[in-house]
Amino acid sequence: MTNTAISSDTGPATPRAIFNQDRVCVVDAALIEKLKTEALRSPLGRYRLCMHHSTGDPAQDMVVAHRCGTYTQPHCHPAAATSFAMIEGRLDVLIFDDTGALTRRVRMGRLGDRYADTVSLHLSTGVIHMEDCLTETAVFHETLSAPNQDGGATRYAAWSPPEDDPDRAAAFRRRLGQERQSNESDETLRPRVAADQPSGPGAFFNRDRVCAVDATLIERLKTEALRSPLGRFRLCMHHSTSDPMQDMIIVHRRGNYSRPHYHPNAAMSYTMIEGRMDILLFDDAGSVTERVRMGCHGDPESDAVGIRLAAGTVYTPVCLTEAAVFHETLSAPNPDGEATHYAAWSPADDEPDRIAAFHRGLGIGV
Repeated sequence: MTNTAISSDTGPATPRAIFNQDRVCVVDAALIEKLKTEALRSPLGRYRLCMHHSTGDPAQDMVVAHRCGTYTQPHCHPAAATSFAMIEGRLDVLIFDDTGALTRRVRMGRLGDRYADTVSLHLSTGVIHMEDCLTETAVFHETLSAPNQDGGATRYAAWSPPEDDPDRAAAFRRRLGQERQSNESDETLRPRVAADQPSGPGAFFNRDRVCAVDATLIERLKTEALRSPLGRFRLCMHHSTSDPMQDMIIVHRRGNYSRPHYHPNAAMSYTMIEGRMDILLFDDAGSVTERVRMGCHGDPESDAVGIRLAAGTVYTPVCLTEAAVFHETLSAPNPDGEATHYAAWSPADDEPDRIAAFHRGLGIGV
């Protein structure tokens, strides 16, 4: 049974956001509905849950709802990467050059949405972009790889209308609509997936400034996970283990073992893309303190679509379907795996008998 650490009617709120104050933040259907309701009645046309605790945190980790027709001024983050993972609805992420010309359109939606191209997206530092909601509401997980005190991590494009100039903003949106229609067949506006050359036994590494993850790439990751001795495979959308945010699409297969671990100096978050899994949380002695069943939004057999764990939380994911696909972000560099510490009481990866006994004790696979 899940103990939801933040519910739809708790936490301090402002006209723009709800703020999480807990070490474990579980994003469930009730909370998503609250964000949508607030976005629909907000003059801004958007609302968010800030899962991080402070604008000074090393990563800004948010669940955001936009309503159709809201204007988000084109902007970039000169010293931070940004990632998006869709939860519900559909939106375009529009990418511009320095002069304001539209160079690329990425249409985002949930996996299986035949009107969308991309389920997750990673933008490198300095990429100018804006979100444009295409359904009544669109809900997505957004992570920014830097502190953002007083909005200092965000720089607005000088050529773009400010949000307090509705006439210019409306004219700008009309122009964008015409450009998108006239360039519908232009390949420069089509999503391009990562350069996916294997860089190790368990991963592909992205080399591009814009990494758009589509259904074809998800299927390739699932194939690699199903045949991997590790029982898992990932796309690293970040460029280096030294990057301040590790931004990944991960696939686990049923029956694999992920050793219980924690990140002493980093928060981490998951957003489900496909399948179902449990997140087991442990105390220092190895006893399970909480079990969160994760699945896509609308899955009647799951409790949550997203979760954020504060630094130091000991956990393990357990895949419950043939494959589970999720978007994971870690708010710290991880060279040589140094951001990850394994629980001393847990079996090592090369101890199959202890792993089997550990799984039986947790009721996994029995």
